[in-house]
Amino acid sequence: MRWDKILELMYRLDYQRRDGGKKILEQKADVLAPLIVRLQKAIILFTGGNVASVRDPSKFNPNKVSESFKEIWEYSNNREILPHSVRTLKGYEKFFRHAFINYPTIEDYLDAHGILSELSMSDLSNTLPFYRTSPRARYPTIDSRPDTIFRLIHLHWKEAMDFLNPKTTQGDLGRPVSTSYEREATYSFASHKHLRVNLLFIIKHKDMGVYVGRYSVYSDEKEIISGGKYKINDIEVTYINGGQIDSGTGVDRQTAFDAFKSAYYDGGDATKLSTEEQMDLTRRRNDLLFPDIAGEYNLTRYPMCFIVECELI
Repeated sequence: MRWDKILELMYRLDYQRRDGGKKILEQKADVLAPLIVRLQKAIILFTGGNVASVRDPSKFNPNKVSESFKEIWEYSNNREILPHSVRTLKGYEKFFRHAFINYPTIEDYLDAHGILSELSMSDLSNTLPFYRTSPRARYPTIDSRPDTIFRLIHLHWKEAMDFLNPKTTQGDLGRPVSTSYEREATYSFASHKHLRVNLLFIIKHKDMGVYVGRYSVYSDEKEIISGGKYKINDIEVTYINGGQIDSGTGVDRQTAFDAFKSAYYDGGDATKLSTEEQMDLTRRRNDLLFPDIAGEYNLTRYPMCFIVECELI
């Protein structure tokens, strides 16, 4: 059984679709129930546990495990872990009631890695119909199956400069990787540290991935698990203003790269300078790029952000 089909079954149970989801589960509970538990545990570990250990199980440290699956979930989510309709199944006591009280092991992380790696390459169009727009979304979707997902990370200025170099035409998100179906849902991951640069990826997903939304520990993030290599189509360099990252307000890639070179390398290699000296150069970088916000506080009030338009390949 493919894992995306198990997830579709879970959604059908959750929305109580009249397409036999509950009947199918009751008829094949011995097979399907353990798969549902394994899938939900994998999503819990990826969205609320140790992401690094899911992507690379060799990093798992049993000494750092302090919460059960249920505790990981309940720390950030007040909904039931599984669809409410599961509680009325004849096999609920046997298969589900105590399924999440144990603590994660290396076997669980190995299982999660395999499951989520497969899901990241699924056909996203099969699970997108279960997406529901967030009431707070500033950028609402225009139909039930738009072609874009979002991811926000932050890098040290030197790594960001290497990425900004016009010679950089491709990259790799890794697999599996967490993205969101709503732009603003990614903004909470932005860094305000002076020597970091935020990167907002606007990704044409090419129907690659799976929508886990409701089953994520952070279900309000409208999460899509995807990943893989991408082609860079454009980079706009701007800054975060009042918590918002608006396209069309910044400068082009080449102009920004030239400003980075001027600020950090005209007088030598800035990576060899002290943190305070690098902060002075970073402030100068911002003054060069954005004279309208030039001044002592431009690092604190207006964190830099690259808006990266790209597509999976």
